[in-house]
Amino acid sequence: TDVSVHKKFNDKQIVWGGFRNTQRNAIHDQQMIAGAYTPFAKKWGVTAEVEVSPNNNFIGKVNLYGKIERVFPKGWIGHGGVRFRSYRDVNVATAFGTAERYWGNNLAGYTFNFTTLSSGGTAPSHRVHYSRYYGERVNSFGFAVAAGQEVENLGPGLGVLKSNTWSVSTSVRHWVTDSFGIMLDGNIHRQGDLYYRRGLNFGVRYRF
Repeated sequence: TDVSVHKKFNDKQIVWGGFRNTQRNAIHDQQMIAGAYTPFAKKWGVTAEVEVSPNNNFIGKVNLYGKIERVFPKGWIGHGGVRFRSYRDVNVATAFGTAERYWGNNLAGYTFNFTTLSSGGTAPSHRVHYSRYYGERVNSFGFAVAAGQEVENLGPGLGVLKSNTWSVSTSVRHWVTDSFGIMLDGNIHRQGDLYYRRGLNFGVRYRF
């Protein structure tokens, strides 16, 4: 379950907040989320987000995310940032860099992630994505492929597992009217011998 509210301002600043409930093997975790995006100096932008989980059974107790981006000529955009996750037994920090390019109604990009665990060890991973935009209401569909190593919190007292992983995902965002839209996300995720997960999520969007 995921519920969120976004507010856009005339200066292109965006703020948001939300609530997420995640279930894994009959165990639930809740998250409260707040974030903001602010453009500056015409070609730059910065994003900050914080997530807090009161139960933190397998999700980090505190997740902090920060990103800076810059627009370059010929449709190129560069992103760089860091995500920090605090679990009961270990802290995890991920630095990432992304290069994207727009051409026509298309967007494609590549992301490199490098994760460091406070208990020792690193986990690099790669992700490529593509999106196609269509219609006057800026609808979109796309897909992403990721592979590399990933860390997974196994729960209280069990620590964090690092394993090889790959995933394929698809997404659709379509506005039926100017105010009402639908979201559809599909995902196939394999993480070593820990689990093989397939899922399909459906949601709705409403503009006030």
